[in-house]
Amino acid sequence: MKAKKRKRYYVISAKNMFYSIVSALFRMCFRAFFTVEITGMENIPKSGKLILCSNHKTILDPLFYMAFFPRQPFFMGKDAAFKNYFIGSFLKRMGAFPVARGQRDEKAIEKALSILQEEKVLGMFPEGKRVQENQAGAKKGIGKLALAVDAPLIPAALVTNFELFSKVRCKIGKVINISKNDYQELSNDVYYRVSNEVLNTIYRMAADDESD
Repeated sequence: MKAKKRKRYYVISAKNMFYSIVSALFRMCFRAFFTVEITGMENIPKSGKLILCSNHKTILDPLFYMAFFPRQPFFMGKDAAFKNYFIGSFLKRMGAFPVARGQRDEKAIEKALSILQEEKVLGMFPEGKRVQENQAGAKKGIGKLALAVDAPLIPAALVTNFELFSKVRCKIGKVINISKNDYQELSNDVYYRVSNEVLNTIYRMAADDESD
């Protein structure tokens, strides 16, 4: 009886060879230093605009998704990380872009919307920063961007602290479809509600995984 081959979800993209090569190196490193378990990959749409939403505990979280998410996610990151020329240049080549904290950043909003309008994957952390537990609550950004262009949301829960040689578990949930037509009026309350609904879904997924 032939051994069952592990299904591969990654492809090399000629459109961004640098990203493809670096993400492959990231995968090798993660698999070398951690035991990686991912479930729910079949829930990821193969095409179309999408917002990847995840909890955020460590600096390695976006690199993990760059390594294992089958479509390139374009992550919004704090502007301080881009101030170093070399780090900033690397992050930009990997598709990340800066956003100013604590203020309305029109340039970052325009960039995020253009990514979605180009039918790509926008990567965001609902809480807007690294948080160890579900205490901060979500920012309104995800809800506002999603409803602006009716972008589906896909929740992902990372259950790990990335301790060396530990198990890294990632659970990807089913797509959440939302539309501005579902609401009589768009407001900050609606944006916060959408963002917190996806955040609560993420933490429920994480709790279910930890109890297994």
